[in-house]
Amino acid sequence: MNYLVFDIETIPDLDYGKQFLNLDGLDEADIGRSMFFHQLQKTGTEFLPLNLHKVIAISVLTDSGGTLEIASLGKKQSSERSLIQLFYDLVDTNENCLVTWNGLLFDLPVLNYRALFNGVDASSYWQNELWHIDLKDVLANHNPKGQGSLDAVAKGLHLPGKITASGDQVWDLYLEDKVEEIRNYCDLDVLNTYLIFIHYQAMIGRISKEEHSTKIHQLKKQLSNTEKQHFQSFLAAWEQ
Repeated sequence: MNYLVFDIETIPDLDYGKQFLNLDGLDEADIGRSMFFHQLQKTGTEFLPLNLHKVIAISVLTDSGGTLEIASLGKKQSSERSLIQLFYDLVDTNENCLVTWNGLLFDLPVLNYRALFNGVDASSYWQNELWHIDLKDVLANHNPKGQGSLDAVAKGLHLPGKITASGDQVWDLYLEDKVEEIRNYCDLDVLNTYLIFIHYQAMIGRISKEEHSTKIHQLKKQLSNTEKQHFQSFLAAWEQ
């Protein structure tokens, strides 16, 4: 079984705000602020509808027969359409089981909407019966009440958790033109998700203790051989 662990990061769909909320003429910060305020007045929360989340980063980790590959898709300047197409092209290359944290309620629905709006070929997902393991959902026995966060569950396993940022900081980072930091943050969420997944597989008997140790060692070795600072920081926090 090949596993594709992924995570997305998003910002408000500013073009929608300009066109349909009469916000044309404002700068990006004010458009976003107005969209959040409009949603707060309407629902009591600033969390936007899933269709209004524009994808700006997608990170993936593939575990294929013992071979690990970690990547942030596209580049800092990549369009939303190209990022999403790269994701579905990756899904098409192998028979994958998708692994996420909260992907059932956020990542996959957002990708559905944004693929639709951008005219992306997502047939690799829709025409295949792909497995999807949403760890947040599975570990809570599909009970939405009191679910643990990615950060808390990772730290419960003595993993680094979120060491650089948090999801509610993505919009501010974007306004500061720190898209690369957002991409790096997304990478680290994927690492935490994968490590939780390895522990989950061992818990349910899908892999042996020896296989679990091998996968941990393999990932640590891969991180130690990279020159990327955020991976080095993650490894350092992990080995404390």
